[in-house]
Amino acid sequence: MGLPKVLIFGQPFNQNTGGGITLSNLFNGWDRDKIAVVGTGHMLGNLNTDICSSYYQLGIENNTWIFPFNKFQKKFKSGIVETDKDKLDSNISNHKPNIYQKPNARQKAVDYILYPLLKYFGIFHSLSSIKLTSNFCHWLKEFNPDVLYVQVQARDEILFVQEMYSFLKKPMIIHIMDDWPSFISSTGLFKNYWHNKIDRELKKLLNSADILMGISNEMSKEYKKRYGKSFIAFHNPININFWRQHQRTNYDFSLQS
Repeated sequence: MGLPKVLIFGQPFNQNTGGGITLSNLFNGWDRDKIAVVGTGHMLGNLNTDICSSYYQLGIENNTWIFPFNKFQKKFKSGIVETDKDKLDSNISNHKPNIYQKPNARQKAVDYILYPLLKYFGIFHSLSSIKLTSNFCHWLKEFNPDVLYVQVQARDEILFVQEMYSFLKKPMIIHIMDDWPSFISSTGLFKNYWHNKIDRELKKLLNSADILMGISNEMSKEYKKRYGKSFIAFHNPININFWRQHQRTNYDFSLQS
């Protein structure tokens, strides 16, 4: 029996984030024509094509913000991402993040002033939405995945995945990278309202899943208590052959004269 066709949402393959590296190790050796990734423009700003070359960007047609906050958002094109080397550079690199670059004044204002204010007044979690479109649904039907693998960490992502799951009617795997549900709404005037609402929406999504995954045994135990469901632990593994090449063999700490 061959490998199933997997549609991945919420995390591109890369080599400089925990989620991207974990994903790369999880699907290492998979048939390239049996993997596709779906994500918003911000998600796909940093990707590589070593394992997967099929990416669909949920841009301005799919990912919308309410007025006037839509005026401050970058505009990303919706559709298939060209992954030829030259085309990938022109299509993606214009918003590729530099993890070593200090945030500019605009980023600081958004991250440290605007977003905290929106969260404090209970607006943040209703600002944006991700929706199915006819073009995206056509692409989904053409790819026709056997399994839906998702990583979510925001309310609009939870609601979108539930909608996509209902459309595809295929088995779903949810992999949670960290304990973001505990912190997604921990401040503000309406923190209890949003925490309870998002928790209900997340539980509905978890109930739809066929397999649930965490990144450690302790997380799986905690989530079993919290949600009453079993989580399989899969964290970032080590390539033993690569490790042995660079493994230290001399542990002598004595100072040499």
